[in-house]
Amino acid sequence: MQSGILSTKIDSPSWRKKAVATRGLPTGIERIILIRNGKQELSEFPDLIRPLSSEGIAQAEKIRQWLWEDEISMVLTSPATRSMQAAKIVGRGIKPIVIPSLYESPVEGDKAEFERLHSLLNYHPLREYFNLDQNHIFPRYADIVMAEFYQYCVSDQPYPKKNIVVCGHAILLNAFAFGMTDNELALEICLGYGEAMTIAKDGKIRHTTFI
Repeated sequence: MQSGILSTKIDSPSWRKKAVATRGLPTGIERIILIRNGKQELSEFPDLIRPLSSEGIAQAEKIRQWLWEDEISMVLTSPATRSMQAAKIVGRGIKPIVIPSLYESPVEGDKAEFERLHSLLNYHPLREYFNLDQNHIFPRYADIVMAEFYQYCVSDQPYPKKNIVVCGHAILLNAFAFGMTDNELALEICLGYGEAMTIAKDGKIRHTTFI
């Protein structure tokens, strides 16, 4: 797969073309820490309101300790209960901002297509999703979630933000990372429960696991 696939499959907004061209973060942002929520309770509850298990809470606590010396400026989260729980733990008192597209694409039909692909691939690398994504749902999704990110973190906020935490879900966080950087490492990383993917200001990506 060639670098730049998101910007070649569809017409991208000017902000995304600039982000891809510079392969870095907006001015003032040092790091974006993408966190997959910890393990969830296995229950009959719908996916959206399924809470973290005791193990998942412990995983979020480990990430909070890992980030303890970092200045966190903003916390964004999926509306899923487990992600909001993780965001509150990791954010150390910062009120999380809910971004609906961190949970699913608002484009009609894309959710069903993602669920079809997920039933085939589960949590395989994003590259394999791209290879089967004949309807281009991931390029659309990346543009949508990146537009929301820029709205909250660049356009509407006058002060610089050093470290931004984003709590969400595997595969979708990978699409976010690739949309931000065009770094193909985002296509290969498989985020486990309670793991993090850090985007540095130069566009480099690091995968962190916790024992």
